[in-house]
Amino acid sequence: MKGCIVAAVVAMALTGCGGDSISEEEAASIAALSQDAEKYKDAFTEAIVELSGRDDCDAEVMRNNGGFSRVAGEPYYFMFCGEPQNIARRWYLDPSSGELTRFKAEL
Repeated sequence: MKGCIVAAVVAMALTGCGGDSISEEEAASIAALSQDAEKYKDAFTEAIVELSGRDDCDAEVMRNNGGFSRVAGEPYYFMFCGEPQNIARRWYLDPSSGELTRFKAEL
């Protein structure tokens, strides 16, 4: 019996290790809050689902920050996926190519 309880606790702990993934439906609702969502909602949704599965991204931060914001004067967007919300915690997306990167210089 003790072994079953230990195994259950270990399984529950490991489930949380990969991050709190966001469902496609929830990602779409977060994407709808993004700037230019009417034009790029599908690309934003895909990027949010991808980011939510990363160990260094916090789904709760993405939920609270309301989607992607356009980088001033540029054709790409950014989203914070971790705390603290500083430049090191941003991800950039070019919705026309679907390219997602941590470094805007790569876009």
